[in-house]
Amino acid sequence: MAVCEYKAIVKGKKNACYAFCGSSPALEGVAIYDEHGSDSTYEMTIGSVCKYAVDAYCEPWTEQVPVSLPEDTDEAYDMGDRQYSFRTVRDRSRMFAVEVLCTSADIDDFDPEEGPAEKYEHYIDGEVVNDTCPDNLHIEVEADPWDD
Repeated sequence: MAVCEYKAIVKGKKNACYAFCGSSPALEGVAIYDEHGSDSTYEMTIGSVCKYAVDAYCEPWTEQVPVSLPEDTDEAYDMGDRQYSFRTVRDRSRMFAVEVLCTSADIDDFDPEEGPAEKYEHYIDGEVVNDTCPDNLHIEVEADPWDD
């Protein structure tokens, strides 16, 4: 099984950021590394490990956007987990009306000298933003010490 690690910065309403976090793929849960802001302008940095790729097994979202979310962050997280998993990063950016900067990498197959091959995506409400990956989103994978 291929394993993918990802990190993302999510910006928007607090409940929408939590819904995005809840809908994110994870083998053992999504970690919240940092979060700050107000209910209307919130930012969180999240990350996890998932099977294959961040957008694996995703189906396109063809329904109304943005989706209606509860104001309570725990409820929004649970709703994201229950109802909105298996959607692409781009679709979830549209669905929750958030800005998402996401880097992912296949950590099972990488060059120890070069590190993992990263895929960087940046969306605002589902619209593509072409820029470079911020330094704090680069994936760092340590080489296995037994590979020497």
